[in-house]
Amino acid sequence: PLGEVSKRSTRLGFIPFARSYTADVYPNTIPTQTERGEDALRTYATPGEYEPLQVAVRALKDVTVAASISDLAGPAGVIRADRDLQIRVVEATPVRFGPGGSRAKQWRTSPVWLRDNTPQKIAKGTSQAWHLTIHVPETAAPGIYKGTLSLRRIDRPESAEALEATFPVELRVMPFTLDLADEIARGAYIANVIDDEYIADLAAHGINSSSMFSPGGFSPKLVDGRCTVDLESRGNLAFRLNDYLKKLKAAGFVRMVAFGGGDPWYDNPSNMTRNTGAKVGTKQFAEYYGQFWKEIRRLEKENGWPEIICCPFDEPVKSEEKMKNYEICYDIVKKATPDTKVFCVFMNRPWCCKRMGKIADIWSCNGAFDVNSAEKKRLAEEEGIHKLFYTYTGCMASYRPGSTRHNAGFLPWRYDADGTYFWAYLWNEADPFNNLDGAHMDWSPVARDVDGKIYACVSWEAYREGIDDLKYVQTALRMAREKGRKDILARLADLKQRVAEGKESAESVRTRGLDNFFVQLDNASVLDAYRSEVASMILEMLEEKQDQPASASSGR
Repeated sequence: PLGEVSKRSTRLGFIPFARSYTADVYPNTIPTQTERGEDALRTYATPGEYEPLQVAVRALKDVTVAASISDLAGPAGVIRADRDLQIRVVEATPVRFGPGGSRAKQWRTSPVWLRDNTPQKIAKGTSQAWHLTIHVPETAAPGIYKGTLSLRRIDRPESAEALEATFPVELRVMPFTLDLADEIARGAYIANVIDDEYIADLAAHGINSSSMFSPGGFSPKLVDGRCTVDLESRGNLAFRLNDYLKKLKAAGFVRMVAFGGGDPWYDNPSNMTRNTGAKVGTKQFAEYYGQFWKEIRRLEKENGWPEIICCPFDEPVKSEEKMKNYEICYDIVKKATPDTKVFCVFMNRPWCCKRMGKIADIWSCNGAFDVNSAEKKRLAEEEGIHKLFYTYTGCMASYRPGSTRHNAGFLPWRYDADGTYFWAYLWNEADPFNNLDGAHMDWSPVARDVDGKIYACVSWEAYREGIDDLKYVQTALRMAREKGRKDILARLADLKQRVAEGKESAESVRTRGLDNFFVQLDNASVLDAYRSEVASMILEMLEEKQDQPASASSGR
């Protein structure tokens, strides 16, 4: 039930309300009494950081509402509405859910896409949300910046009384910047070469790593009896590959995982068998595959590419034969180029790290995080063997923002992960804005529409916030170590133990990590509280005597 409606809302014709961007506003959402009103939207961010907020209305009659934002004025200038502040309409569309995961037959209308800010016709008895994304200029001085976000009725005669809800906006620019923390891999699974706009989008969302899948990536060819890398004979894609990798390096990408294909390619990794005739397990294959990877690493260093990491093929843990072929490829690569890291996808199988942990440099896992973390620690402490452990999860239209942020940030930190990748970027079925028209759901948090513009999902903004959560943690850890603050390190260790584990999705459990591999978090408000704790520790180490910052993005 709608409950008591204030006189102010009755006069406006809608109930204005605010809630964290991690909490969805559906078309049938009824705001709680504590969410209603035009209280100040308070948040904080560091120079260079993005920070989202969310406001919404529940229509009491048919209305048309336009959203606008003023400049935010601060101690030494303004954060400009026309450059640093972006309002976007949250578009609700049908998405799959329930049994069947990516191929589910059920659907529901959910808030998904962030669209250009245009006036919205809102039917009586429905709700509509807007996202405000604040991008703090890198040169912004510390202090409080204030402005106003307005939601104004435009369906009335010009002579009529102006009806608008006004939310004061208060942004605290923090007196520090976040560490880049590139030692933590933050990656996207991408099949092929992407254009400059998409590269810029990834970089703006904190991504520093990526993937390439054969045949879109490196391909072998024989020249005078030696196996080399074909960068020329596959048309436009191959012609651009060298330049593409240089662009990624310039955009801040530090590593690339080169997949030799999906698990069906276990007997033809990187098209090696098809292009050379050499079969996995033969002496000729060992010779050619070793030469191939020597050449890739030589070209990497010669051309200034990101570090190229070898993944012979995806998900070898699905069968004994695939694991055998993976181990053959691993041995060849380590013998030919000992410094090349080899990446193995363990999925959510808890036995993998014990059976295959020593024959993989990077363990990629979408479950059994506690087991992998413990085995990584045991190998280092008892045997002096150091491995890297990455989590991977999803970021796509059907995934909800609270769980997405959790999976990208505090969750991998809780398990001492060295990186996290998400599935997937630009991996779509048919129309990327129609989640129901293909054999499975669309696997991407962004897409380019017919107008040529790139549009993002709400989960994509949440993923960036998860990355920023990690950056806050890494900044605090570095400062505490440099300053010898054992008390801060102890508080961070305590916070790590308190980070919610969440729950593996039912579909991931059912499919053994093949589908919907993400951890669900029921109460995402704890993420704002975690970050606030970390930010307070940083301020304390800077000898700031101010109060603990308000929980980011709470809207309250």
